[in-house]
Amino acid sequence: MFTRNKLLPTLRFGERSAFEAKYPQYKNAKYQIPAIFISHSSLDKDKIVLPISDYLCAKEIAIWLDRNEITLDDNLSEELIYKKIYDGISICKTGIFIVTSNFMEKKQMDKKGAIYL
Repeated sequence: MFTRNKLLPTLRFGERSAFEAKYPQYKNAKYQIPAIFISHSSLDKDKIVLPISDYLCAKEIAIWLDRNEITLDDNLSEELIYKKIYDGISICKTGIFIVTSNFMEKKQMDKKGAIYL
């Protein structure tokens, strides 16, 4: 886990209006700047990550999770994915690494860990 003691920057994601146009039921939802970045292997998402995410969201703790921030269109560009990850890390005060054998086998620590440092 990492923590940062700094002021959170203003919202950088200009995608809210596009999201609200696509899903008008969320138009009145209040955006919260994510406080916790969750790093994990996609193989651990269902069994480990989503229960943690659901718990934190139920406690009204805003999180940065890839499925909420990275779209299918983003998958066309690895550079864009890493930019979004970097931006997510930059605005979060705390990070949680879900380190399992899946995480280590994919060597995600090398890619994402370098961003944290």
